[in-house]
Amino acid sequence: MPVFSPREKQARGASNRTIHIAIMVDTQAILRNNNIAANNVIFMVDDNGNGTPASTGEGGFELHTACNPGDQISWKVFSINGNDSIIFTDFRYQGNVFGDHPPSGVKSEYLATVVSTGTETYQVSIKIAGSVAYTWDPFITSVAAS
Repeated sequence: MPVFSPREKQARGASNRTIHIAIMVDTQAILRNNNIAANNVIFMVDDNGNGTPASTGEGGFELHTACNPGDQISWKVFSINGNDSIIFTDFRYQGNVFGDHPPSGVKSEYLATVVSTGTETYQVSIKIAGSVAYTWDPFITSVAAS
């Protein structure tokens, strides 16, 4: 569990949910052409489609996940093409939503705790079949819990 500053503790609110983000990847299409547009090969959903606020962009490559300070975010990546290996290689973000505690994890799952309000783009990088890299940039918005 991360150590929060007083400002982060205040922003955390009372929400404390876990929002699961599933990322389905058309690995075969990327293996054929790793310059293919993300909207053709990345399909993201989360389990906050009916939350307050609700996430938007479900099923697309630019999921806009809505959350509150104190929520934990769990990202998992899956190949839609059977047994193709796929792992996370990097998460990058600029902003305050995750504070000084960036998403971290191993292979197919990353976790982070939302510590502040705001909207930011983050960048996800994956590797397919041990050698083909691919990157795209979805969004996250955190609002004060009501």
